[in-house]
Amino acid sequence: LFLQYFSIFSCLYQRFIARGEPGAAIHVTAENVEAPKVYDVTRGEEDSDNMKAKGVGEAALKQGQLAILELAGGTGSRFGHKHPKIMFKASQVMNKSLGRMRAEKIRALAEEYGKPIPWIIMTSDVTHEETVQFFNANIQEGKYFGQVPPEWVRFERQRVMPQVTNEGEFILEKKNKIVLGGFGHGDARDWILRNPEILLWLRQFGVWY
Repeated sequence: LFLQYFSIFSCLYQRFIARGEPGAAIHVTAENVEAPKVYDVTRGEEDSDNMKAKGVGEAALKQGQLAILELAGGTGSRFGHKHPKIMFKASQVMNKSLGRMRAEKIRALAEEYGKPIPWIIMTSDVTHEETVQFFNANIQEGKYFGQVPPEWVRFERQRVMPQVTNEGEFILEKKNKIVLGGFGHGDARDWILRNPEILLWLRQFGVWY
């Protein structure tokens, strides 16, 4: 069945993409498409929920009460990138990795509000070592990517546990070796943000969010 569908998709690709044959045309008009209602979240009444939320957020930033927790336990294998996803050059024009882009945003916020913004990067056994090496290889003028001081950053691994089948049997990588996998995104809440050492580190910055 897979080969049958693959053959169909391959044929369609060759006809309509590779050779540019004319295909079905879709004409979008106001009559056949219902556009969703658009809200401008940067504007509104002073007492609106959005403006109140924006005020709370800005107050937290001004008081240095906010930190950023990055979930960086996965690789970019689904789009052909065999390294931690945070290393992926998402900005092709500017040649910037996701890590650098995040660092620039953190620096911009810190400069705008005049407070440091701690950055916790939750890795996994698959990505931890390479992520740390990547950041250390990109220290410029004493800062990661020339943007964020290392003392603002912590690399923390998520926990691992044995992988099991639906019947509860251990999955083996090879004889006598059980496959281990990360706990996943839930460890951001269940492990990282309940770790006394990390909480103490955040409190030293005055962080509450």
